Parts: sequence; structure tokens; C-alpha cells
Amino acid sequence: MNKWSELLLGLILIIVPIIIAFYSATWGIWNFWTAAGEFFKGGLFWFVVMIGALFILLGISDLKEDMNKPRMAPQTQMQNQAPVKPRKK
Repeated sequence: MNKWSELLLGLILIIVPIIIAFYSATWGIWNFWTAAGEFFKGGLFWFVVMIGALFILLGISDLKEDMNKPRMAPQTQMQNQAPVKPRKK
């Protein structure tokens, strides 16, 4: 399938259900507009939950990295000493 036919098919598969859902609001039991709204709300809910899970996993990963780093002794402050000059070759 070439790129233009894929784009055309994708547009059709997006636009046609939206039109059907819009006009089906008065069809009684075949009301796709309400179903689309419920599906969107469910998708939005799961999106937020998955973003929260992602942040938890990233936080655990960061904690794990911090545990694997070697602990360094605190460096003493060098007060009242002249700065060290690099040697010339």
C-alpha cells in the first residue's frame, strides 16, 4: 500500500465514525455518541493512571541508580592554602 492510500484510508477511518457517532445521537439504542464519550473518558482515566505508573517506575529506577553509586567521603575544605599551580613541561 503506498503512502497516499494509507493516508486516505486513515482519514476515512477517522472521519466516518465521527460522522456516524454525531448523527446517531437520536437513534435510541444505537447511540454511538454516548459510547464514544464513555470510551474517551475511560481512555483518559487509563492514560492518567499509566502516567502515574511511569513516574513511579522512573523514581524507583533513580533510587536504584543512587544505591549503586559508591559513597564518597566528604572533602575537607582547603582554607588558608595557596592554590596549586599546574606544572609546566
